[in-house]
Amino acid sequence: MLFFMTEWIINTMNSLRYVGIALLMFSENLFPPIPSELIMKINSFIIYSTVGTLIWVSLLTSTNYILGENYTLIEKYIAPISKITLLSIVFLFVIWVIKKQMKK
Repeated sequence: MLFFMTEWIINTMNSLRYVGIALLMFSENLFPPIPSELIMKINSFIIYSTVGTLIWVSLLTSTNYILGENYTLIEKYIAPISKITLLSIVFLFVIWVIKKQMKK
């Protein structure tokens, strides 16, 4: 299965170039079995994750500034999404560490 997935990812990136990488990164969020490390190198993954985090935090900060006293509304809707995202990141990191340890 991993070989098939790896070949599919490589073929998608070769045929669609940057659009393929963007589609794969988007599909990674929809289909968790596709690890980021197969789509891009760890350095790129860290950079893009940081940029995405900065955008997300900026969006939340500006929304909070605009809504002011109604922060509880933001917290009510964003808290579950943030928790799921954090747990997913931790889970993927643990899998990545385990894979690295198994290669040694």
